Amino acid sequence: MANTARRWLNETSWSYVFGLMFFAVCVATIVSIGAERGSVRHAMPSLAVKAALLLIIAKMLAQGISLRELPARVLAWARMDQANLRACAHWIMRRPHAPAPPGQAISFLEKSSYSTTVAMVMFGTFVDLPLNAMIATVMSPDPVIQTRIHIVFSVLAIYSLVWVFGDRYLMQGSYCVVGATDVHIRIAGRLEAHLPRSAILRCEPAGEGGAAAWCKQHGVAGDDMLVCTPADSATIMLEIDPAAGVKLTSWQRERKAPRYLFLFVDQPSMIMRALKT
Repeated sequence: MANTARRWLNETSWSYVFGLMFFAVCVATIVSIGAERGSVRHAMPSLAVKAALLLIIAKMLAQGISLRELPARVLAWARMDQANLRACAHWIMRRPHAPAPPGQAISFLEKSSYSTTVAMVMFGTFVDLPLNAMIATVMSPDPVIQTRIHIVFSVLAIYSLVWVFGDRYLMQGSYCVVGATDVHIRIAGRLEAHLPRSAILRCEPAGEGGAAAWCKQHGVAGDDMLVCTPADSATIMLEIDPAAGVKLTSWQRERKAPRYLFLFVDQPSMIMRALKT
C-alpha cells in the first residue's frame, strides 16, 4: 500500500496535484455555504485545505524535495495564473505572437487531442451553469445562500474560462524548433527551454505507454524526469546531460533541467532526424 502511494506521488504531475487540490477546496467551500457553525459541513473548507497541504508535503517527501521549496511552488502557481490572465487579455485584444526562433519546426498540435480537450472543457463549463442553478436551489431554500452559491459557481466558471482561453492563446504561439546550436521549446506557459544540442545525449520514442511506462521499464525515478505535452501522452524522450548545467522554466518556475524530458510531437522520427543532422 505504501509503495503504491509513493509510486502514485512520484508519477503524478504537480499540475494534476494542484488541480486536484483546487477542485477539492472549491467543492468543500460550496458545500459549506449556509452550514451551521460547528457542523461537519462548516468545517469542510478547513479540512480540505489541511488535506491539500498534507498531499503537497507527501509528494515533496516522496520525491526527496525539501519543504523549503513549498513557497516557491505556490508562488509559481500564482505566476501561472497571472500568465494565463495576461494571455487571455492578449487573446481578447488579438495581439500577435512573437515569431519562433529560426530552425526546423517540429509540429506537435496536428495529431494532438488538445483542441478536443479545450472544446470539452468549454462545453462542460457552459453546460454546468444551469445545473449549478438547480444545485443551489436544492442545497438551500434561502435566497441569500442561493445567491452566494451562484457567485461561487460563476467565479469558478470565469476562472476556468480564463485558464482555457489563456492557455489556448499561448499554445497557438508555442513551438518546438531544432536550431543550429539549440533546441527551442515553448509549450504555452507550462514549459520554456533552450537546450544546447551538445547537451542532448539521446533522443528516442517514448513508446505506447508514454513516459510512465518508459520510466518504469528503465527504472527512472520521478524526480529525474519531466513530462510536458499539450494534452497527450509523451511520444519522445530527450536525455539531457546533467553535467551541462542546463536550466529551463517549468510551470513558471526556473529549475535545473531533468535528466529525461518527455514531450509530445506529431512525428518522433522528424525530431530524431533533425538532431542527427
